[in-house]
Amino acid sequence: LVLRAGQSYHLVLSVAQDQPGTTYVLQQVQTNVISGGSNVFINLAVGDNAFTIPNDGQGAFAWKLVASGPNMTPMSKSYLAEVQCMNPSFSEGSLNASAISVSAGSDHNLYNLSASGVTANADGTGPYFCAWDPTGTGIQDTDFKPCGDVASNIYINYVQDRNIGLLVKDSCFKVHTIAKLVNLLSTTPAMGVGIVFISGVNSGATGTAATNTVIGDPRVENVNYLATNSGGNNVVQPDYAHGTFTIRSEQSYGLLSSKAFGINITVSNIADTLDLATGGGSVDVTNAKLHSLTYTTDQAGDQKPVVALSDMNCTLSNQHAKTLFSVGQPCSTGETGTNHMFVVEVWGHYSCSLTNASGNTLIEGDFDGLKNLADSCVGGGGQGGGGIVPIGL
Repeated sequence: LVLRAGQSYHLVLSVAQDQPGTTYVLQQVQTNVISGGSNVFINLAVGDNAFTIPNDGQGAFAWKLVASGPNMTPMSKSYLAEVQCMNPSFSEGSLNASAISVSAGSDHNLYNLSASGVTANADGTGPYFCAWDPTGTGIQDTDFKPCGDVASNIYINYVQDRNIGLLVKDSCFKVHTIAKLVNLLSTTPAMGVGIVFISGVNSGATGTAATNTVIGDPRVENVNYLATNSGGNNVVQPDYAHGTFTIRSEQSYGLLSSKAFGINITVSNIADTLDLATGGGSVDVTNAKLHSLTYTTDQAGDQKPVVALSDMNCTLSNQHAKTLFSVGQPCSTGETGTNHMFVVEVWGHYSCSLTNASGNTLIEGDFDGLKNLADSCVGGGGQGGGGIVPIGL
């Protein structure tokens, strides 16, 4: 919520079934002061509730609506509110978007973001705070911090040409969003060398059904996608068991309303003869097929609806697999065998036409993933494939 100091507002409380004795309280806590703001409690009635923001009441607030009563567990819902000054003067035109700069971070998908100089001629009330939308999707990805702070090693999976967004807020809590077209330099890792990644070029909407949310959505249209496990960001998670290989790149903003987003690929019809007890066998992907692929966009705080696309027609090519056997330590006393391990690596190229009720799009790229398969030592000896207890990356 964005409110204005000195203004009056109506808060309408609607209750489907009001239980006798239930009370409704709006708790307000100011969050932009170092020592923590004082609590303000406003009793609400079902229906229309009028209240006025104090003339000097600007700030950031956490709001919690609490319903409580006899024989019920208190229930609550939280909100965020920002109150601007009575007459904020901050204008978007006073910001210098060309001063946004991006440099390569320490590894794949990691970038350093700087807003130094953006607020040099700003006409608002300082100090200024900045937050980043590095993927250019219209969703804020970082917290507000002083604009002079460099955001180091920010993980970005939408690469190449992107409109890097920057949200600038002054001390009157007026916010403007500016953007700069930047090329996020990236290199797709080589396949088959033990690097975990998913890449994909989304060529945008295709066909007569391509309408509504797919058309023009920067999270779908013309996205160059690269997700890796570089820099300790274990975003890409591979798994192999029972002749099926899955690799997924899923993230979440961690809010109650958040949905996991990213790419999920499943390859089936893989033949293996792995035997951990003897250290023999192999994985054969000659007849493997791409079982499914899904592409789901990000969202947070209900700012943008999720777009979920699944495969309509997929092909798999350049599929390969290799294994590396290692002999571990003998099992514990009372067990037999040795704690052997196979490292299975599967990689390939995919091309998929994805669809949902809003349209369809074509995405094509590469994937590579590793999985450690270990003998559990229970009774000694592994059984290859189905009898192996997997150890995650």
